[in-house]
Amino acid sequence: MSLSTGNVVQFEIASRPAACRRCDLGGICEALRRGADGARRGGAVQRGKLLFRQGELFKGLFVVRSGSVKTSTNATDGVEQVVRFHMPGEVLGLDGLCGDVYHATATALEMASFCRISSEELDQLLTRNPEAARELLGLAGRELVAEQGRLALVGQRAADARLAAFLLGLSREYARRGYSSTEFNLSMSRQDIANYLALAVETVSRLFTQFCQAGLLDVERRRVRILDIDGLRALLGGGQRQSVASS
Repeated sequence: MSLSTGNVVQFEIASRPAACRRCDLGGICEALRRGADGARRGGAVQRGKLLFRQGELFKGLFVVRSGSVKTSTNATDGVEQVVRFHMPGEVLGLDGLCGDVYHATATALEMASFCRISSEELDQLLTRNPEAARELLGLAGRELVAEQGRLALVGQRAADARLAAFLLGLSREYARRGYSSTEFNLSMSRQDIANYLALAVETVSRLFTQFCQAGLLDVERRRVRILDIDGLRALLGGGQRQSVASS
């Protein structure tokens, strides 16, 4: 049975799908399943629609099951800053644990489905299950490390190194979750990538072209194939390969 509520079509997930094996919230979710009825609530949202908005009251955690989602913040002048891109298995909404409001907006980059743990379920679980509390702290710590890495990347790296690091980060995440590390879709736009890396969109487009010309990548629309992963790594430390931006 499904229920349409605003942007989201909600439903219950009766079985344990293969996607659960890649879920960052697996232990917490399993603890909930051992509770009252063991039901897992989920939903789906169309591209461009919101799971939650910056400033909304915290209503729970979301885990991407399929598709991809970006989180972004908006300053008082309305300027958007992309904070992170989330792929299947990743958790959304951890920032809502601070002050009981979401501090970012979550937008589907394509048709996306998700699981949801409500704030009430989370409170009950963390009260009775110290292991789940430690797991949640670990996830929050990972979010902090990821943001520190992004700030270091945009503050200290040349433009080509930023894009190389971004692609290598995606490669590692896909590999960690059992997907191909060298061939994947970029569901985010060039504009979103540029925003995330603090670059002009023209610079990002030019660098993709230069990476292809240098034999690092093969790009067809949003499909990316990494041809020379060592060449991308060399850009990060000024290694053997000359910077493509100066070639």
